[in-house]
Amino acid sequence: MLHPIKPDISLADDLLNKDRTENYKLSIRLSPDGFSFCTLDDHQNKYLSLESYSIKPPQSNEEYISLLNDIIESANFLKHRFKSVHLLYENNHFTLIPDPLFNPEKKELYLHFNHEIDPSDEIAFDKLINLDAFNIYTIPTSVNQWIMQAFPDAIVAHSISVLVEGILLNFKNVNLEKTVFIQVRPTSFDVLYVKNNKVVFLNSFNYRTNEDFVYFLMYVLEQLQLNPEYITLQLIGEISEQAAMYILLSKYVKYCRFIDRNESFLYSRIFDQLPSHTFYNLLNLNQCEL
Repeated sequence: MLHPIKPDISLADDLLNKDRTENYKLSIRLSPDGFSFCTLDDHQNKYLSLESYSIKPPQSNEEYISLLNDIIESANFLKHRFKSVHLLYENNHFTLIPDPLFNPEKKELYLHFNHEIDPSDEIAFDKLINLDAFNIYTIPTSVNQWIMQAFPDAIVAHSISVLVEGILLNFKNVNLEKTVFIQVRPTSFDVLYVKNNKVVFLNSFNYRTNEDFVYFLMYVLEQLQLNPEYITLQLIGEISEQAAMYILLSKYVKYCRFIDRNESFLYSRIFDQLPSHTFYNLLNLNQCEL
C-alpha cells in the first residue's frame, strides 16, 4: 500500500473500545463503488461507530481486491475478533424465486432468465424468511474468496435481501398500499413496492442523468397503476433534499420523504451527523435473519 486510504466518513463514540471488540457485532457493506462498516455494542444494543470509503470503479477484480486490502490495512481495527460479522454484498444481478418453486440445483437457470452470468462469477442465494422466497445473485469468485480469507466467519447476504427483509420487518403493521420505496445509489436505484406483506414489484435500474432516474421511476408507477399525486415515496440512500435529483423528482411526485432509522436499535449521538436515510441496509443487517 503506497498511500493509506482515507475514509469519507469516520465516526466513533468515545465509549468504543477497540481492544474489546469481542463485545461488538461488525456489519460490512461491500459494493463495486464502496466499502462501509459499523459496530453494534451487543450489550447495549447500540451502534457506536461507522466508517465509509469510496472506491473508484476498478478495471478488474484484481484491482478491486487490491483496493479492499488497502482499506483493511488502513482500518486495522477490522483485523480484530468480533462477536459476529455480517457482510452484505451489493450489485444489480439478482432475482427472486418463491420458496415452493425453488430448486438449488437450478439456481443458474433462474438467474440466467434475467441476467448474463460472467464465467468468473459464483451464484449464491439467501432465504428470505419474511417473504417465503429466495434471492439468487452473483458474486465474483475472487471477491468471495477474499471475503472468506479476510472475514472467515462472516455471514454473507445480498443487499436486496437485507432491503426486502428490513422493510417487511420494520413496516409489518403499516399499510403500504400507497407507498413505494426507492433506494438510490450513484449510478443505479432499486424500486420496491409491497402490498399485504407481499412484494408486488422489485427491480433495479441503471441511470446516467436525473432525467433518466425520473423517467424510469414514472414508468414503473404507471405500470403499477399508482398515481404520483397520491402515493408516498420513501427515499433511502444517496439522495438529499438539496440534490438536483430530489428537486426534479418532487416536481413529479407530490409526497417524497426520507425513511427513518430502525427503532429496534439505539444509536450513539455521533449518528446525528448522518441523515437518517443513509446506510439503511448496513444498519439493518443485524436484524435480518439471513
